[in-house]
Amino acid sequence: QVLTAWESQSKSTKTLDCKFARWHFDQFAAPAGIHANRADGVIKYAAPDRGLFRVDSMVFYTGMQDAKPQFKAQAGQYGEYWVCNGKQLIEFDRGKQECRIQNLPPQMQGQQIINGPLPFVFNLDAQEIQNRYWVRLRATPADASGIVLVEAHPKRQEDRAQYKFVQVALDQKTMLPRALVMYAPNFDPKISMKYDHYEFQDLGRNK
Repeated sequence: QVLTAWESQSKSTKTLDCKFARWHFDQFAAPAGIHANRADGVIKYAAPDRGLFRVDSMVFYTGMQDAKPQFKAQAGQYGEYWVCNGKQLIEFDRGKQECRIQNLPPQMQGQQIINGPLPFVFNLDAQEIQNRYWVRLRATPADASGIVLVEAHPKRQEDRAQYKFVQVALDQKTMLPRALVMYAPNFDPKISMKYDHYEFQDLGRNK
């Protein structure tokens, strides 16, 4: 039922835009519980297959001072920036000042947006999700009222190469994503705490 309601909301979405914040955790780059870097940016989507994902600012953990973690920007580190226009996937490397263009074959046009950096945010298809993932509902934390928490484990090797599993926090009323956590392929809660935590803000739908 959750997937059906989620799909219904997604398929009735013609345009979507929001700001996002992403905290990247990696115990080999920062102490436990402290993010290694934070990125802030924007996401834009227009049905069925046009989208933009752009990091506008990034700061990196540089150490502790007076028992507080310190962060600052690093020269040449800009974060991801990609655009899908339905025919091409265009990636901008602002550090190298390069643009990489991938022409999408006809069978991939209209679908590639789903395979972008954020699964489950764009153009959700319940049957496709069930074909590609083992999906289950998880209990929501006591302090997270109005949230439905969905966990998805990939079946396909190409998805497992990107992440071990994903958790999506959906707004119970709108079924729009409010947060998403992507766990790295080598994630282990004891020896490899590596994951990305996204939160979505100022989300506008069908404006």
